[in-house]
Amino acid sequence: MASVIWPLPGGPERFGAPFVSADGTESFIDRCLVIGPGAFAGLVRALADAGVDWSGSASSLFDGVSVPWRSRGVQVDLGARPLLPEESLSCAGKSDIPNMDL
Repeated sequence: MASVIWPLPGGPERFGAPFVSADGTESFIDRCLVIGPGAFAGLVRALADAGVDWSGSASSLFDGVSVPWRSRGVQVDLGARPLLPEESLSCAGKSDIPNMDL
């Protein structure tokens, strides 16, 4: 992770807001940020430039990657999913995997 030129505001440890899931669970570690396709493509490119393969993201509905940050002794887990048509452009009330009543 130290070699990734992070393209999103706040750096990998502070981008987005603390995430509160739809069930009310909040974690100081988990964060959420709604980004557009261009910003997502930039993130995938920045990871690829650092040697991280997230090539399946463009064709997957839900995807994630874990990137080691050896100098800090941790790994950064990134997850991505599209907004559903009825969802707002915010993280409010979201789940990592959306609730879908079929």
